[in-house]
Amino acid sequence: MLMIIKKILVLLCLVLGVSISSFAQDSLYTIPLQWRDETGTPARLSQYQGRPVIITMTYTTCQSACPLIMQKLRKIESEIAEPKNVEFVVVTFDPSVDTPKALLKHKKAYQVEDSYWHFLNGTEETTRKLSLLLDIGYQKNNETGHFVHDNKILLLDAEGKITVTLDGLDAQIEPILNVLGKRHLSFFEKVKRFILR
Repeated sequence: MLMIIKKILVLLCLVLGVSISSFAQDSLYTIPLQWRDETGTPARLSQYQGRPVIITMTYTTCQSACPLIMQKLRKIESEIAEPKNVEFVVVTFDPSVDTPKALLKHKKAYQVEDSYWHFLNGTEETTRKLSLLLDIGYQKNNETGHFVHDNKILLLDAEGKITVTLDGLDAQIEPILNVLGKRHLSFFEKVKRFILR
């Protein structure tokens, strides 16, 4: 099913005039896509330039894969050396349902740090273009309102180039930790983690 979706996405990419091969050499920040964040403020991905960005795509009414993606993002946040120096960006697959108000509620439910976590809403077109650029396939089931989608987390460098892709729910987070640096745990934190396993 996802192979069919990816073929459709490639065709859409051609129709929309977006060249993935040219993007592969370029920065995500050069693509002029407009978003609104969870407060309704206009946003562009280029505003995160100069800092590493961990980006993914989910939707708020997802009850299976998306909570696991969010859990993995929280794990990355807890394990990297300097989470305050990284931007966490979550873009919705479902902009008509996931309004800024819905995204703000979702953000609060996850109790994430306000200053470096961003939940973005775009148009159907900008959402599709970004998914093509990130190679994240998705398809909405119009009967249920749910999505079949790839489960990817990507790391962008300070210039907006993709440096790491975690593909699948079982992907290990070490490639991102290796780039961003692991947090050094105190003895008590190590004991606590050992006990909570």
